[in-house]
Amino acid sequence: MRSIFFSILCLFTLSVMAQDKQIDLSAWGLPSFPLDEETQLISFSDVVDVEGVSAADLYQLGLNWIGDYYKNSSSVMQVKDADNGILEGKHSFYVMRDVNGQMVKGDLIKYQFNIRFRDGRYKYTITRINVQKSAYYGIEEWINDENKISDPEIQDFLEQIHTFFTEEYIPAMTEGIQPKKEAKEEDW
Repeated sequence: MRSIFFSILCLFTLSVMAQDKQIDLSAWGLPSFPLDEETQLISFSDVVDVEGVSAADLYQLGLNWIGDYYKNSSSVMQVKDADNGILEGKHSFYVMRDVNGQMVKGDLIKYQFNIRFRDGRYKYTITRINVQKSAYYGIEEWINDENKISDPEIQDFLEQIHTFFTEEYIPAMTEGIQPKKEAKEEDW
């Protein structure tokens, strides 16, 4: 009985630790990408604490942020489940390519997002980041292929993808899903 309990405890510990792996791309001068070991997909994920705010209020803030962030939010949204506090969607953006010194649209990058709300916190996950092709082609293919990862254009694309999520998208989300601070009236 003790050995069964110990085995279950070890498996649980390993599965919790498995979520935090980073793919180190410093050999190519690139930042690390977070890898979900369960799915083997690049996945940006975090839990954001917002103390004192109910799940319903956070859900509404998330819905408002999505409406403000995306030009056509109705085409982006796949799931809007207020009862369970879930928002899911798909979107895409272009990475830029240098052609004779002029920046033009490169590949179309697609991604999925999921935001789950609980009282006082929410968890976002951005995953299934892939290049528009006739079949699913995850950016993991670029990273796992020695010839592709050593291509300067692919390195530039990966840098743009990382910058988009870490410096634009995630900061916009965490700022947008915050209750507005009420202005205090001045006492005269």
